[in-house]
Amino acid sequence: MNVTPAASIRTCHVPSLNRRVLLVLLTIALLLTVDPTPASAHEIIVYSFVTDAGKKVTAPTPDHPVNILLGSYGYQEAGAPAAGERSPPPEYVERLVRHALASSGYKDGTDHYPEEDLMVTYSWGTMNPVMVRNDGTRDVCLNEEEMLRLVGGNAPSRMWRDREAYESIREAALEPRYFVVVSGYDFAAYLKQRVKKLLWRAQMSIHSTGLTQTEAVPMLLAAGAALFGCETPIPRRITMHVSGILSPEP
Repeated sequence: MNVTPAASIRTCHVPSLNRRVLLVLLTIALLLTVDPTPASAHEIIVYSFVTDAGKKVTAPTPDHPVNILLGSYGYQEAGAPAAGERSPPPEYVERLVRHALASSGYKDGTDHYPEEDLMVTYSWGTMNPVMVRNDGTRDVCLNEEEMLRLVGGNAPSRMWRDREAYESIREAALEPRYFVVVSGYDFAAYLKQRVKKLLWRAQMSIHSTGLTQTEAVPMLLAAGAALFGCETPIPRRITMHVSGILSPEP
């Protein structure tokens, strides 16, 4: 397998982002088998944000990792139904999520209260635009707001001065997409008060045409892992050139 992140990625406060994306995907690839095929390019859009509470939390490092308690919201479908969609096995997705988290310093805790620092949840699935013809003249996306939130969070509201960037994100929001969402919560607040205090969230999505979810999930997690707990003011586009078809080990 040959995986190469594109060199032109907007500046972010994460050192050596290209290298980290590559290392995460190579680590994840150890869990997969690869069938030889010509190289193909895939663009992943990542939007991540940190709440005010999250900005007070020290970010993990390789020398000082953060213990987590991991939970899954499972597979989700939104928007127009797509015939023949199949979710990867939940245990397959969990393995990839755990490896992606570990690569960024979020390691498995003991699963015994109250020793974990963070509660991390994740979900994956599909979101497709719901298109209708308006007065017979043009197509309108009924769930455009929901699609925009997946691709860009609240960033589009800040991008109106850059028309080209806004239109680019809007175009992506009109495509059928696979996604993975990973969120970090204050574990102590949940344990003591049963309050889910969000600290950070990373939303990764990719145009689903020509891919299966089993192929997409490793790339989504590799692109997003380097940005877990990091804030991206505008959505990041990360292009990967992948030789081979990623699939779970038998």
